[in-house]
Amino acid sequence: KQLSCRASGAKPQAKIVWYHGNNKILDQEYSKQITNGHREGTWDTVNTLKFKATSADDGTPIRCVVEHPALNGKLMEKEIALTVFYPPGEPRIVGDTQQAFRQGDMINTTCISSGGNPPPYVSWFKDNIQLQYPHSKLENGSTVSHLYIRADQSLLTDVYNCKAWNKETSIALPSKNVKFNVTFSGDRVHIKGPDSGQIGSELTLHCSSEESNPPSVIKWTVDGIERHGTQEEVAVSEGGWRTTSVIKLRVDVNLSQMKVTCSAVNNLFKDLLQETKIIKILRPPEAPSISGLPSISLREGDNLTLSCISRHGSPLPMLKWFKQGEYIQSQSYSLVEESHSIAKLFLVVSRTDNDMQYSCEASNGEHFPTISQKTNFSVYFEPVDARLYLSMLSSAEGGPEVAHSTSGDRVQLNCQSSNSNPPAKITWFKNGKLVRGGAIDVKPGKYGGVKMSQVFKINEGNPITSEDNGSKFSCTASNPAINGNNVTKQYTLNVRYPPEFSLSSPGNYSVIEGDDITMSVEAKGNPAVRRFTWYTGLQPNKPLLADTLPNHFKIRGPTMEIRKTTRKDAGLYRFGAENDIGEKNKEIYLNVLYHPTIINLTSQIIADEGEKAVFNCIVDANPISSKTVNWGVVGDRKFNFTERAIFSFDGNMTFTMTIPIVKKSDRGKFFCIADNHLQSAQPDEQQTVLKVNFKPEIRKFPRYAKFAQNLMHQINLECIAYGYPNVSIFWKKAGDFNAERYV
Repeated sequence: KQLSCRASGAKPQAKIVWYHGNNKILDQEYSKQITNGHREGTWDTVNTLKFKATSADDGTPIRCVVEHPALNGKLMEKEIALTVFYPPGEPRIVGDTQQAFRQGDMINTTCISSGGNPPPYVSWFKDNIQLQYPHSKLENGSTVSHLYIRADQSLLTDVYNCKAWNKETSIALPSKNVKFNVTFSGDRVHIKGPDSGQIGSELTLHCSSEESNPPSVIKWTVDGIERHGTQEEVAVSEGGWRTTSVIKLRVDVNLSQMKVTCSAVNNLFKDLLQETKIIKILRPPEAPSISGLPSISLREGDNLTLSCISRHGSPLPMLKWFKQGEYIQSQSYSLVEESHSIAKLFLVVSRTDNDMQYSCEASNGEHFPTISQKTNFSVYFEPVDARLYLSMLSSAEGGPEVAHSTSGDRVQLNCQSSNSNPPAKITWFKNGKLVRGGAIDVKPGKYGGVKMSQVFKINEGNPITSEDNGSKFSCTASNPAINGNNVTKQYTLNVRYPPEFSLSSPGNYSVIEGDDITMSVEAKGNPAVRRFTWYTGLQPNKPLLADTLPNHFKIRGPTMEIRKTTRKDAGLYRFGAENDIGEKNKEIYLNVLYHPTIINLTSQIIADEGEKAVFNCIVDANPISSKTVNWGVVGDRKFNFTERAIFSFDGNMTFTMTIPIVKKSDRGKFFCIADNHLQSAQPDEQQTVLKVNFKPEIRKFPRYAKFAQNLMHQINLECIAYGYPNVSIFWKKAGDFNAERYV
């Protein structure tokens, strides 16, 4: 820098001297320039001081003093206060930063920078990132900033420094870097290694401490005995050290386990960090045993609990139930420490369990092969469904199903039972009555069950008839070993047949002449009869039509009504009924009954005694039979018809009475009476005469042997004489031949 001091208008030339404070400046470079003053003969003197300012010059007065003879001892000077801008001094961190701080302690350290104009900024930096801490200027001109932080593990890797700067510094002036030594201990140690081992095997275990400062020392104990392992200390990026140790152990104890403890020791801390690992000594389990199996076959729906137990083994084995090789989810597993494992299987048995293989597997790891025990059991189950259908007569397996049948077919019902164990029993019923089935067919079903089929030959294999239509059949499939639900299927036989006539419909009708008659035929068929036709026997192919019938005939479907019948209406009629299957005819005979009429009777017979007399009585009647005609005698005379007469009927109209040996006592009138005993009987009777030729006979009755009369009175004497032809009676008195007196 340079300062100039001018002294103007002096004569002679003025001398300029520079002072630094009270001290004359002698060791600096000067330059002097003299020029003419404004007034002639005067001189202007300019003295320039060139110097390098230092921080010590800041605030120091600089004076230029003019020396001239004309001043006569008077002081002529100019003074300025020199202001020097200069950078601050290199900041310094004061305090014991090398001491060990315990994690959690407060750290207080100061950064100080001396000098500097203008006063500098002093600030703390962490990893070159400015921190917000204030700074202040001391009386001695130094600038300070205080750092307050809590000791933490992260400080081990953090780099702190402070920087000072003002406008005279091109870059901030840094202090030396500082790291804080924070001591801490980890919270725990970690053991890694196998959880189990077989006898004779070598196990490698790793133990590592968590980060600590200073490093921890790892110690091992096995079942309480100290063992030595490796030691390795590794610095971690977060700060501190992690100590690891490896130990190799050979399993040579016949115990169930080994107790391995890893401890981390740090001299600065009293707490002992340790972790214990229990290593199972592996031994294979015993073969499992299964209990709970039933002594008898189970029924579907029964509850069953199977227990699988495996003893010993280290560790105690895991037990698993499988069905046909597939793992069963719903099972209960538990351990009895140092004793056994048990797995229970709770089942509601079903047909899917019948003869299925259940297995229990015991395993305590990959070191030993799995041991299993297998079992199965029998389950009785009933059929859940059945099928009943109709087919044509065939084998026990049944043929194709048919919806209906026709009379004359040979058919069978097939009952097929669904799967069951043991085989289902099929029971047949026909119209509610137990019947016996036929051939049986057996086929294997699912789950070890059996499918049963049985046929029932309707009518024992004979052709079916209309009488079988509507028959109700059922088959019941049941399991004989289970008192459970039975499956019953029903079938109503549908037999198609042409029209048939009811046996209750008479083929013969009888009516008394003059009465009304209704002839009705009951015909049925499947499908139903759709047409009825009436014919006469004389014209069997010509239907009787309503417009050609006599007036007293009336036809309504299966009914024919005849009013006030005559014997001409009698005869053969034919009734036809037709459906989709065919047509059938029925002959109906109308018998018109009428009262008897004797058409002819032998008028008389004249015969000699001992001859045969034959009387014929011809009768027209309906009905007519051998009992239609009776013979009798007219009057009071006696005739033993039973012993003396023979009766005959030619089956038509002629009734004959024969007297094989005629006696004279038989003479007289006989009658023929015809009566067919119809309602409101009207018998017809005619008489005939039997005349017997015989010589006269005088009947000698005692009362006629003697007569008495008063004198002179007339007396009648009776003489009864029999004989044929006519008898002439003559009277005479014994000894008197004059017969004229007697009349």
